[in-house]
Amino acid sequence: MTFATVVNVVGVLLQVVGAIIALNGLIRTHDAFAKRSIAAIATDKAERVRDQAGAVLRRLLRRQRTIALTGTANLSLGGSLRARAIVGWPSLDSKLKTRPAIDELDRRTRDLNIRIAGLDEKVADAGEKVASDLAAIRKALDEGDERIADLVRHAAIEGLAREAVGLFVVVMGGVLQAWGALIA
Repeated sequence: MTFATVVNVVGVLLQVVGAIIALNGLIRTHDAFAKRSIAAIATDKAERVRDQAGAVLRRLLRRQRTIALTGTANLSLGGSLRARAIVGWPSLDSKLKTRPAIDELDRRTRDLNIRIAGLDEKVADAGEKVASDLAAIRKALDEGDERIADLVRHAAIEGLAREAVGLFVVVMGGVLQAWGALIA
């Protein structure tokens, strides 16, 4: 084997290794941005090919076809909370005179107003608590979104770096092949 042949073989090997590295980088970049990974897509395709091959074999062997049905079900739960309070007093004593009856009604009305004011404060406090909890949840979601975006960017940059290294190795293999052709 001549030196030129060795240089050509090394060039081809470098191109193959570079292409594999670049392909790995492309797969990483794809997986960083895609909803489904290349492995999942390839698995689905392999299952379809296997099913089609099985169907062809069954037809050739004239077997009955079996049909498999798959499905999904979703369950969602929701709810709400409501509260109602009824405050009441017994009927006024019919023996009371008009003035004492009015005084009793006035006392009951003031008591109801005090209770309603207390409920208003509790509802306002609960509303403020819910608003602050929602703000905390929004902040946590935004921080989570930022972390996920950072992870995706990192994975994409890593994939692009591998692509660049792979293409560089392919070019170096081509240069070696050209040099081998020149010295031959």
